[in-house]
Amino acid sequence: MENGFSPISAVFPIGTTLLSSGLEASLTAGFSVASADVLWVPADGGGYTQYYVKRPANAWTKINADLSEVAVDVSNDFSMPSGFFVQRLGARAELKIDPPSSYSNL
Repeated sequence: MENGFSPISAVFPIGTTLLSSGLEASLTAGFSVASADVLWVPADGGGYTQYYVKRPANAWTKINADLSEVAVDVSNDFSMPSGFFVQRLGARAELKIDPPSSYSNL
């Protein structure tokens, strides 16, 4: 992925969630959304929902429309769509998405 916005096509048709994707290993975490790479995921009804990896816990964090933040955990994890964007702050880097556990027997 390049610096700036990069369209990403998920390679797995089903089974990958945000928490199981492993994307946090490829993205720059930050103490705020301003200092981190941001994942832009299509939202129901249009628009996008933004997520970033927040330090120091390196935990996924959702940015609400009112700019408040909510930690992502198993109660609000979601299936990744087939396409999303990454807003990269740093230099070019490789993005790795972990396969769903259901693919281990294929």
